[in-house]
This record gives sequence, structure tokens and C-alpha cells, in this order.
Amino acid sequence: MAGLTDSLPVSLKRRIRLTRRVLWWEAALPLAWPLVTLILLFLALAQLDLLPWLPGWLHALVLAVFALGLLAALWPLHKLHRPDDAACLRRIEEDNGLTHRPFQALEDSLVIGSESLWQAQRDRLIGTLSRPLRTGFPRPLLARHDPWGLRALPILLLAIGLAGNGLHDIPERLDRALSPQWSWGGPPPSLQVWLTPPDYTHRPPILLEPGLLEPGRTEPVEIPIGSRLLAQLQGASATAKLVLENESRAFERLDDDSQKITAPLIAGDRIELRLGWRRLAAWPIHLLPDQPPEIALSEPVTANEQGRLKIALQAKDDYGIAQIRLILRRSAHPQESTEVAIASPHGAEVSQTSWIDLTGHPWAGLEVILQPQAEDGAGQTGVGTPQSLILPEREFHNSFAQAIAKLRRQLSERPDNRQGPITVLDAMLTTLEITRNNDPQLIIPLSAARSRLKWNQEPDAVPSTQALLWQVALRLEDGERPKAEQSLTDAQDALEQALENGASAEELDRLSEELDQALRNYLELSLADLNLLSSHPGKSIALPQEMADLLQQMHDAAQLGSRDGAKAAAQRLREMTEQLKAALDRVRKGESPAQAQARQAAQALQQVIKDQQDLLNQTFQLSRHPDALDPADSDHLAAQQLALRNRLDPLAAHGSKGLKDAADAMTDAALSLGQGELEDALELQNKALELMQQGLSQLSPGLSLGGQSGRDPLGRPTRTDSQDIGIPNQSDRNKAHDILDDLRQRAAQPKRDPAERDYLQRLLKEFF
Repeated sequence: MAGLTDSLPVSLKRRIRLTRRVLWWEAALPLAWPLVTLILLFLALAQLDLLPWLPGWLHALVLAVFALGLLAALWPLHKLHRPDDAACLRRIEEDNGLTHRPFQALEDSLVIGSESLWQAQRDRLIGTLSRPLRTGFPRPLLARHDPWGLRALPILLLAIGLAGNGLHDIPERLDRALSPQWSWGGPPPSLQVWLTPPDYTHRPPILLEPGLLEPGRTEPVEIPIGSRLLAQLQGASATAKLVLENESRAFERLDDDSQKITAPLIAGDRIELRLGWRRLAAWPIHLLPDQPPEIALSEPVTANEQGRLKIALQAKDDYGIAQIRLILRRSAHPQESTEVAIASPHGAEVSQTSWIDLTGHPWAGLEVILQPQAEDGAGQTGVGTPQSLILPEREFHNSFAQAIAKLRRQLSERPDNRQGPITVLDAMLTTLEITRNNDPQLIIPLSAARSRLKWNQEPDAVPSTQALLWQVALRLEDGERPKAEQSLTDAQDALEQALENGASAEELDRLSEELDQALRNYLELSLADLNLLSSHPGKSIALPQEMADLLQQMHDAAQLGSRDGAKAAAQRLREMTEQLKAALDRVRKGESPAQAQARQAAQALQQVIKDQQDLLNQTFQLSRHPDALDPADSDHLAAQQLALRNRLDPLAAHGSKGLKDAADAMTDAALSLGQGELEDALELQNKALELMQQGLSQLSPGLSLGGQSGRDPLGRPTRTDSQDIGIPNQSDRNKAHDILDDLRQRAAQPKRDPAERDYLQRLLKEFF
């Protein structure tokens, strides 16, 4: 046949190759169908997830039976051989109805007879074979080998499994089918897996349980990157392993029965736990990267009349803003930078407007580049678009304060040139020792600044010196008022922050009291300026009375749980105080030198009066226990009284006769204190106070320490009368508190109708 097939046309050769494959399948399928049936049956059982339900020993036995069955089914395949050409030609003759075995006839040779007739016969046979021939389909005749049709059962079961579970977790089901769960008596191992997100995310821990999150789920568990995994296993004798990013880590043994492991989740998309060669559980995970925060100026930075910068910001972060700050760079030296922190609520989205006073910054008056920066809990930062501006500079009227401000700016521009500032400070110290009677709050910081510039060569020497000089300039210009103004600003910031963060009622009550006291102190130290302001017609500002009413309304709203009302009142109070500060600054800027001198003298006298009142209180306390008085106490009180008298001297030299009389009374009081005659000293101190208050009225007409008669610095009556100031009286507030308590008690009663409780809770949420 080999010679014959070599002489056949190419088309017949291709038909022979195709027929050989058909014959091979016909021979292979009867031999291989048991093997295929066993494989399909195992796949069907795995897809139906039936084998993991069996006990470990039975599961292993089934796997062994399948393994033996596969070996037995493989044995008949050794009989399979390649069909020869003769078989292929005979199959072609059968499939095409070719009678008389034409291919075999072509192979015959002429022994005797007519050569021409023989050739004609061959030509006729070749013509017959030249027509298109076909190849039939394989005929394995499986029904003869499987008369019961058992081969269809695995196919049916597999179709059922695929229809019910789909294709998404076939590898996991196969893995479980091949992994028997061994249990040598006693309960199966107990596994718990916790995922704890980082603290800055404020997310609760996630518990992964096989009953809650089935191993093999395709929807990944979303967790923040950097979360910590804690897995605890009990009831297993072998040591378990954690597989992350193809890296295996062994559990830590706690005792013979329990073990655990902790690991950070920084990379990877899968958590897998194994016990020996068996998989305990596996979960796909998706690590959420922590995005850096975004921040931007919602409007350009502007400055008010006081030089305070209005900073309107919008910021957001996936988990929450931890800190907002401003980065300042000098335009002339961009490599120099400093930071200014801004208080902000810790929310995922922040939109706020802040007022920042940078007039005391060493770069005040210089051009800077301002850029907002936000930081999240993970320490990542985001910056906004920078803005160039000239930092507002404080305008001083006092000549010494002006000189100090100029000195600070020179140190910013030329920090290496220290000799010139040292010479200026020497001259200033000599002058102040004479004109200010060695005022320690001026002399000590100026001396410290001079020594720091001369002897300290550290990089922070100049900035710290500038800070000292700034405090001296403020005291020279405004006395104690800047300190009170800063305390007022800090109290407002603290209360607004507490309202934003949902502080308790007790905390809000404490902060409200602190704000009330800070506002009193500020207005008390600004009485001279308020008097000058009242003499300017057409100045529309918030009166102390209005500020008192608003402060009380804010306090009541916070007490009753109305946070929105308290926030609105706090914001309005902030606006009123800013307007008042701006108005006072306008008045000071427009005053004449004589008015400025009178204002500063009035402020200095106010401080002396306050200190004299404190000394009077000390004297009174000692007078109640005269037996406890010793010479040291008398000498100390007398020294304090003489120091106050010395502070009054420069004011009495240009003031009324009443101030001179007050100075004489203070001298006599010092003598009485030194001799231990406390009753006489009290009388003289009271006299000095009265005379100084009269002198204050003459320095600034219409002023007294308490403001209007019968009112405190906020303009409120010293006798509390709620009808006079138009706010709910104590009785009304008590009723409101009683109603609120009753509603809360009813909402907390479990036996009440659910609809009623739901209504009460919505009522409390809406109004309180």
C-alpha cells in the first residue's frame, strides 16, 4: 500500500490523513470513556461542593477511590495504536460506496493478458477515484460499551453545578475537593481573623469569619492600606501559616492549643491561611491607598483694617484632615520658610474662614509667598496654589514702639548685622530706665534681647529676640490690652472648635465662662478707647450691651443642646468683636498726639488702679487675721505700695490735683503698712482708689473703672435682671431644661410604643 499511496493525488492523501484521525477517535473513545467519565464525575462533585461536607477520613477515601479508578481507566489506553494506510483506504471505500475494492485493484499488477485492456481498466478506476470523496464521522459505538448510559450522569451533575454556582470560583472549589478536613476527635479548629484599619482612618475593625465571608468569594474585602491583621487559631496541633504576597509566615504559639499571628497589610490582593498542606481559609482583599489631602484658597487672602488676614480655605481628604497650616516664604529669599498653624475641625471635608494676625511676625511689612498646606492622619501633605502679598504691618504711635518695630524689620532683612541693633538697644534701655522708672516688664525683656544678640550665635537667636522685642513694643503702645485681646481671641477659637467637635455641655459651659471673662477683661482695658470712640459721630458698632446679650444667648443655646444656634451666635459674636477692634484701631489712628498721650495715660492709670485694688484685697485679708502678720509681710506690702506710688508719679505730674493727692495717700498707706497698722492702711488705700478714679474721669471725661454707673464692662447691670436685657429668665430656662429631661426619659423607655419613641427621638434630634 505504501507504493500506492505515494502515487495518489494530493487531495486523496489529505483525505487519508483525515480518515486516520476518525479511525483513531473511534478506537480511543471506547477505551477512554471510563477515564473521561471519572474526571467529569469528580469535577461535578467539586462544583457541587459536596466532598468538603464529608468527614476527613471519608473524604480521603473517596479521593483514593477516584485515584485508583483513574489508574484503572488509564490501563486500556495502551492498546491504542495508529491506523495504517490500508485501513484508511478501506474506510474511504466504505464511506463513499466504492465497490470492488478500487484502491486494492490499483495495487494489482498484470500477469498475463492484454496490456491495453489492463491499462484501460486502471484508467477507469482512477477516473472513479477522481471524483470528490467524503469522510464520515467517527462511530465509536459507546452504547455497546455503556448500555445503561452512565456516561451521561457526570455531564448532568456538572451542568447542575455550573448552573447553580457559575464559573467564578471553580479553582477554589477544586482546592477544597482535593483538601480533606482532618479531625482526630474533638471539635474542628476555631479560627478568627481581625483586620484593624489605622487609627487615623477612624474605621472600626473588621472580623473575617468563614460563616460571614466565605473563602473563595470574588468580591474583595476593601481595607485601608497599613491595616493590621490579627489571626487566632485554636484546636490545631500543627503550626499554621499566613501567606501574603507569596511569603509564608508561621503563627506564634501561645500554648499547646492556641496560636496567633499579626502582620501589617501593605501590599497584596489575597489573605491565605494554611495548616500544613491544607488551606484553612482565603479571602481576596483590596488595599485602599491613602490619598494625600487636597486644599485650596476659596478666595484671595485679604486683610482688614487691623491687619488681620482673612483666610478662606476648602480642604478634603479620604479619611479626615488632621492639620491645616500656612507656609510662608520670603519673596526675596524663597529658601527661607516658616509655618503658621490654623485650627480646623477633623472632618473629611473642611470649609472654613479664619482670621490670622501676623502683624507680629518678623516678616511683617515684607513681601511673602503664602501657600496653604493640609496634612492627614498618615502624615501625607497636600498644598494649594500660592499667593504673593505683603504681610500687614502694625502701625505704632509710641516713638519707642516705632523704633522697636524698625529694629525687628532690620534684623529680618540683615540678621548678621547685630552691632547696630545692640547699640540702639543700649540707648533705649538707658532712656527707659529714666522715663519708665525701671519698669521690669520693659527693662528685663529688652536686656534679654540685647544679651541674646551679643552672645548667642545660634540660628534661633534672632527670631527669639524679635519675639521679645514685639512684646515690648505692644506693652509700650497698648499696655495690657494686647494680652487681653489675645486671650479673647484664644477663648473664641476654643469655644468655636468645641462646638464644631461636639463637646459636652459641661465643656461648653466652661468655655463660655472663659469667653465671658476674657471679653470683660478686654473691654475693661479698652475703656479709654471706647470713650474716644463714643465721641466720634456716625460710628456704628456693636455696643457692649449687645455683645452681652449675644454671649448669653450662645450660652443658653449650648445648654439646651441647640448646637446650630450656639454656632451662629458664636460666629456673630466673633464678627462683632472684630468690628469693635477695627473701630478702636480707626480711632487710635485718627487721634492727635495729645489724644494719644491722654489715652496711653488713661490706660496706664487703669492698670495702676487695678493693681491698687489687688493690693487692697491682700491688705484686707491680712487684717482679718492680725495675729498671723509678721514684719516680713508688712515690709512686703509696704514695698508693693511704694512701687505703685512710683508708677503713679509720671501720671500725677501731668494730671489733676486728685492724682497728686492719690500719690500722697499711697505714700501714707505704705508707711502704715510698714508699721503694721492695717486698718489705717485700708482707709488710705480706699482713698487713693477714689482719687485715682476721679483722676481717670478727668484724663478721659465720662470714664470710670466700671463704665456706666451700675454696669459691668460689658454694659450689663451689676444686679441681674433678665427683663432688662431681653433674654429668657431663670424660670424660663428651668422649664426648658425640665421639658428636655422629660423628653429624653420618655425616648429611653423601651416599653413605649416604637412609633412614639421614634417620634421623640426625631424631635430631640431636630430641636436639641
